[in-house]
Amino acid sequence: MNKKEPRLDKNTHIGKDKHLSVKKRYSVTFPLHAHDYFEVEIILEGKGMQYINGKKQELQRGSISILSPSDFHEVIAESNKSLMAWNISFDETVLSSGRLESIFLKGSGFTRTLDEATLKKVDTAADLLMKEAKCDGCIRPLTEYLLTLLMDADDFSEQLLPMRKAILFIETHFRENPSLSDAAKQACLSPVYFGNLFKQITGKTYVDYLNSRKVNCAAMLLESGFSVAEACFSSGFGSLSGFLHTFKQKKGVSPENYKKMHKK
Repeated sequence: MNKKEPRLDKNTHIGKDKHLSVKKRYSVTFPLHAHDYFEVEIILEGKGMQYINGKKQELQRGSISILSPSDFHEVIAESNKSLMAWNISFDETVLSSGRLESIFLKGSGFTRTLDEATLKKVDTAADLLMKEAKCDGCIRPLTEYLLTLLMDADDFSEQLLPMRKAILFIETHFRENPSLSDAAKQACLSPVYFGNLFKQITGKTYVDYLNSRKVNCAAMLLESGFSVAEACFSSGFGSLSGFLHTFKQKKGVSPENYKKMHKK
């Protein structure tokens, strides 16, 4: 992946004016990357490891990952042998608001290992989704059904709570530097009340939460070989000086030293 293009583009990888892509593919490695869409990986054959937001996890038959636009992902197959997997990529229009909520409430980079019976159901559902991908009326119910199997959850039909909707907005738009007022509008709350409630729930001020999210994103980019300037602007900072100050404040070292410490 080009270092100057850390995020895979929906128009390129899903298709212009398309909302869903379903592929069964073989891969050995996939360098660290993010995307501006959601992605589901379901391992059918092979073993290996993956890093999601810097956390190492083993891969085997039945391993699944659900990645949002805020996640970074890297895959390495065992002994350079191919992994066979379903890769399902889609944008937010494919999901109900409740399902979007459930993905973020599960935490960044949701993973689990399916039992054999569930994996067979998922395999059948993914195959059907691939065949019906051009049928607009079929995409959402099939995708919702597949994600229900993957997440083992039945709460996706619940209404969004105001703060959850705001946090969902922040997690998907943090690179665009949304203001506190922007986030408060998502929760239909006044900026002052929202700011106070946000700190009570998250333990951080809005600005601190947003900066932490951007710094963590930049740290992942630095670890993967991006330059300090590339990491700065790709993670949503508007100026290099502001990035240097905030990064050192959060990580205790400068971006350049962090990059040297984590050089692969």
